[in-house]
Amino acid sequence: MTGRAQWLATVNTAANAVEAQFGEQVDLIPWESEQEVAFTEASQDTTREAALDVRVLFVQKSGDDAASGPIEAVAKSEAYFVIRQDLIDQVGLTQNDRIRRLDENDELFKVNFIGKSSVRRPRVYVSRVRDPNTSI
Repeated sequence: MTGRAQWLATVNTAANAVEAQFGEQVDLIPWESEQEVAFTEASQDTTREAALDVRVLFVQKSGDDAASGPIEAVAKSEAYFVIRQDLIDQVGLTQNDRIRRLDENDELFKVNFIGKSSVRRPRVYVSRVRDPNTSI
């Protein structure tokens, strides 16, 4: 194993442990359009496979978070998820797709921007689409 491969293996072992302990269960949902409507099956892009009930890290942004992508997309984001690249690739996750937090009353987010990561766990910046505590 090369030095970089050993380093990545160590990083991923630690990240997997953190994800298992502190991660949240989510669904990664391909989306057909940019419509800002409540989640319905009709709006889901069924030509791409969803990743259901996967564990990822969720971070609520604070005002002092450093930008690491297009300023506008990062600035309008309320939070970000740290998601393994293999899950992003499995779904073909892209801007405007949805992420549903299963631990938080099906709170729904829209993907604004997917950053880059040298450890294959990019930040996926999101905005809340639906507040689970209000009727739509």
